[in-house]
Amino acid sequence: MNKKKILDVLSHILFYPGTDYKNHVQFCFDELKLSEEYKIIFEDFNTYVLQSTQSELEENFTYTFDMNPSHCLDIGWHLFGEDYKRGEFLVTMRNLIRKFNVQDTNELPDHLYHVLQVSNGMGEEERKLFLEEFLNPALNKILENMDEENNYFPVLKTLSSVLEFGKIVEQIQE
Repeated sequence: MNKKKILDVLSHILFYPGTDYKNHVQFCFDELKLSEEYKIIFEDFNTYVLQSTQSELEENFTYTFDMNPSHCLDIGWHLFGEDYKRGEFLVTMRNLIRKFNVQDTNELPDHLYHVLQVSNGMGEEERKLFLEEFLNPALNKILENMDEENNYFPVLKTLSSVLEFGKIVEQIQE
């Protein structure tokens, strides 16, 4: 499994649910080579998605990530709060979005979707450093503040497992 493909699929799962949302989740569940522990964790999310209507998925996503600041997917907010450094990070992310021809969305440039998509345009070492510096601390904050019973907790834990910040899981082949 190509690690860029995995990060791409996870970025779509952690974006507002579109019409192809269930396909992304099913692909991730079927193709992701995770430890048995994380496969079991992700299985609960897969079951939830398959049993939910589109409007239920949209409502839960909004409630989880948009209505609770400690769960928001704007990475710069978790790193810098409302400090001017977040503004610098937003500008940096906007430039990286352009540089790597990432599809712009209605989300801010520091949204997790953009961070993962931008990282896919980078070389291996640059991606590793970028994700360790920016995504690791923000993802840890989100996970610390999220109830393990939340339907999206397993997705964020899966992302954390896949990245293993510093190296990608050995089962994932280039």
